[in-house]
Formats: sequence, C-alpha cells, structure tokens
Amino acid sequence: MILSTVDKSSRQSSTNTLVGTVVIDMFSLAAATIFTHTTGQQLLPIFIMGLASLITFFRLRRQPILSTYQRQLTVYFDGDCAFCKCVLSVIHRAFLLKRIEYQRGDSSQSINQYINETNSWLVWYHGGNSYIRSEALMILLTHSPLFISNQGYIFILMKLLKFPLDVLYKVIANQRSLFSKIIKCRT
Repeated sequence: MILSTVDKSSRQSSTNTLVGTVVIDMFSLAAATIFTHTTGQQLLPIFIMGLASLITFFRLRRQPILSTYQRQLTVYFDGDCAFCKCVLSVIHRAFLLKRIEYQRGDSSQSINQYINETNSWLVWYHGGNSYIRSEALMILLTHSPLFISNQGYIFILMKLLKFPLDVLYKVIANQRSLFSKIIKCRT
C-alpha cells in the first residue's frame, strides 16, 4: 500500500512554523520551570526542555518543515507476522502518517536477510539511510503531523530512551506470537 498524498492542511509557511515552535517551546520551558519548582529537581527538566528547544529551532532554520513530507519512506516488515502488520497499522492510523510505503521484507532477498539477522523492521529513506528498532520509530514519528512542531523533543526523548526501547523491542520481537494472541491480531 502506498500513500502518496500529502495532507495539505498540515502545511505551514516556514515563518509560521518557526513562530509556532518558539511559542510551544516557551510554554514547555515554563512548564519545566514550574515542574522544577514544585518537585525540587533543579536542572534536569529545564536542561532537557532547553536542549530540545534549541534542537528544534536550529533544525527548522536549517531546513523547512515541508521537506519532511517530501521525503518518502519505505517500511519493510516480516510479512508472515500478524503482530507486525497489526502494530504498523495502528502506528500508521494513530500518527496520521503520509507518504509511507509498506512492503514485506521478503520482497527483496538482501532486505529479508537483514531483517532476519537483526530481528527488526527496517525504515528506509528513498536514496538515503536505513533505521531499525527504536530509531525506525523515531523516523516514523518525525513524519507525523502530530509531532511536526516538536521534532526536537522526540529526537531528545528517543536518544535518551534508545537503549531501554531497543531492549523492549527485542523482548517483544522474540515473543511476537504471544503478543499477537494478546492483542488479537489477525493474519
């Protein structure tokens, strides 16, 4: 299935996006300051929010948001795994993903071999890099209009949580049939 349409309602000019991001970041920074004051933790929340704000700001200055939608992704998954199909379907619908092509891993022998070796799905930019496990999820989330103005936060969170998320991914990947039964995925 190829979803090649772009949600035009989520497009904004670079200036509006930048202003909106700065406003969101200021509210986030204010929330972090309040959180710091009420919990007694001093620097960590402010540091994380400030760093995320800077990353978001510099990424927006470096390249307009529209380029995120212009790059098409291909997600390769284990086509025989009902759980994999079910989870990808939920991610696709929940995060309103566009311009994503989903393909069975066995559509290419080299990709199928790589997927089997890593026991992971694979997200591939057309003409670009490939990502697995939690990094693949991060790339998918950066293509969601729900997170388009907060990509810096997603980037920071995923980098901070990469190791635990990869461990969780491996546990789930090794028990896919069990999780498939738990959430009642159909083949």
